[in-house]
Amino acid sequence: MEMNSDVTRRGFLKTLTMAGAAVAVLPLLSPSARAAGGFEKVGSVGDFTVGDFKKVTLSDGGSIYVTKQSDGKFLALSSRCTHKGCEVLWSPGGHQFKCPCHGGRFDAAGKNAGGPPQTPLPELTTKVEGGSVLVQP
Repeated sequence: MEMNSDVTRRGFLKTLTMAGAAVAVLPLLSPSARAAGGFEKVGSVGDFTVGDFKKVTLSDGGSIYVTKQSDGKFLALSSRCTHKGCEVLWSPGGHQFKCPCHGGRFDAAGKNAGGPPQTPLPELTTKVEGGSVLVQP
């Protein structure tokens, strides 16, 4: 019995397409993945303290800094310096972010405070739901 190679090729491509679609959807099904509206859980309310930033790794591998503010709201800032994109470090003693690459500094609100950066650290939208802190990257 002879097989039609076009049907086999077509079936293979269909299977390959379906497998690719399934792989693309898997991260969306992960519990740590972004929720509806593009928000991602970064921790529980109790994980954060007023005045101290906690570095959080997002599902896409990037990182941000999150803190609880005195009014009970949360502040989330990008960890990337706005000068050349180096990762900034939180300095609790100096109460500022420092960029190790070119000496950039940012205050606790993310505003540029020295060095080459001309713009503040990007702020991300936050919200609290059911005791969880959510961030929209």
